[in-house]
Amino acid sequence: MPKGYIFFDIGSTLMDGPDISPASRFAKELNLSDAQKETINDFLFTEEIMHPDLLVSRFKKHLPKISESSDDIIRKIWHAQSKDGFIIDGAIEAIKHVSDKGYKTGIISNIWHPYYMCFKNLFSDIFDIFDEKILSYEVGHKKPSTDIFREALGRIGCWNKKDGFINPGISAIVGDSYYHDIAPAIKIGMKTIWVMKEKEREAQFLEKVQMGTLSPPDFIVSDIKSLKSIEL
Repeated sequence: MPKGYIFFDIGSTLMDGPDISPASRFAKELNLSDAQKETINDFLFTEEIMHPDLLVSRFKKHLPKISESSDDIIRKIWHAQSKDGFIIDGAIEAIKHVSDKGYKTGIISNIWHPYYMCFKNLFSDIFDIFDEKILSYEVGHKKPSTDIFREALGRIGCWNKKDGFINPGISAIVGDSYYHDIAPAIKIGMKTIWVMKEKEREAQFLEKVQMGTLSPPDFIVSDIKSLKSIEL
């Protein structure tokens, strides 16, 4: 029997990429409004868009006034995202460490298809270590909604519609965002490992944790490499 299940976030936890998000990049290059950017952000991460031509049609569905000249830009950004990522130092070793300790591993990620393909290629040597892969664009929910965490726990037998949550504490999430990863996992009873990679972005949450106005995670580590130094 496994000791438990450790789920990893992908972006900024295991893999990094461009400083600008895909929705922001589309908005910038297509000169779109903030409201249009939010629309893009929603459908990119919650719809199964498996081909750049399908992405073009989704843009026209959700943003019907977008010009025909946008098609090439949309395809260009798709292809860029399929190869724009890189492995964060120590990520592969951390995953192997968790697996070697006897834990099952998985992914819970807000992601869209081309960036996931980039992740899959970068981590090809250890990709089979991940027993469960819960991707927002496949399940139709994205963090911080607890629905995506409920999907993960359902797959490992820790949640069902009849009984609700069943011992969610045998699972944990490793993530860099308090808002997206840590807070919803705490809410449903999972253990939490907060990777303090984006210190400036997370400063407001850390301050509230220290003041006691936000629930603390089980562990805080300075980077993914430090995962090996804690007793899970």
